[in-house]
Amino acid sequence: MKNYRFIGDNSLELTDEMRKTEDIALARFKIYIDGNEFDTGEPENFDQPRLVAAMKKSNQAIRTACPSPQEYVDLIGDEGDAFIVTISEKLSGSYQSAVMAKDMLLEKDSSRKIHVFDSKSASVGETLVYLKIKELIENGLSFENIVSKTSEFIDRMKTYFVLNSLDNLIKNGRISRIKGFFGSILHFSPIMCGTDGKIGLLENIRGRKKSLQRLIEVIGETVDKMEDKILAISHTNAEEVGESIAEEIRKKYNFKDVLLFRTNDLSTVYADDGGIIICF
Repeated sequence: MKNYRFIGDNSLELTDEMRKTEDIALARFKIYIDGNEFDTGEPENFDQPRLVAAMKKSNQAIRTACPSPQEYVDLIGDEGDAFIVTISEKLSGSYQSAVMAKDMLLEKDSSRKIHVFDSKSASVGETLVYLKIKELIENGLSFENIVSKTSEFIDRMKTYFVLNSLDNLIKNGRISRIKGFFGSILHFSPIMCGTDGKIGLLENIRGRKKSLQRLIEVIGETVDKMEDKILAISHTNAEEVGESIAEEIRKKYNFKDVLLFRTNDLSTVYADDGGIIICF
């Protein structure tokens, strides 16, 4: 089996066990709170409650800066073929940085094969893309067929998430303060979705419990051939809720596997406290 280098950005989720066993390098986003870079430390030591508390304390927008092209160049290296998976191009400049890095390296050595995948998702969506690439490699597909099959997988993949807090959407101007105020007062817990790499509102539901239950129903309404699919869940500071959802999905549906992750630093900023992300 041919060896490839795997690179992602740190929107891609990994469990603690995967960090020990998976051979993938992650380019790091920077996070800024109140204008200062927030040090999240090494991924394996990420203190999620500390970041959540800092975001709640701040009245300003939480800013992020994507990895530079040079960081991707350093991770890809000077030899060998590589696959790179990034957060949706419509959410960040990470994809463009990776493409620039690829172009720089191919100018030096045009015989190499390097492909950058726009996941059109984030968080566990990127994880599923990475796992699909590995599966295709194990099945002996050529580089070109891996690119084709993975691109098809990305186009079919579904991304949904439920927000428990509207604070970061308000701070970052995604919704108005007035709408956010009334949304909080009325206890709306919106179900959001990924549409061609952009964030959209699927349904606005009053009450978190009802919203999460509706999310589980939506899965059944939108999935086909679930026995061939992996469903991945990521939570922000909501482990018990994540475990409960995973268990209910396992009982209700016949997915090939159901995986549970904790959001890393970047996804914590997007999902905010109590956020739940589901991809399949």
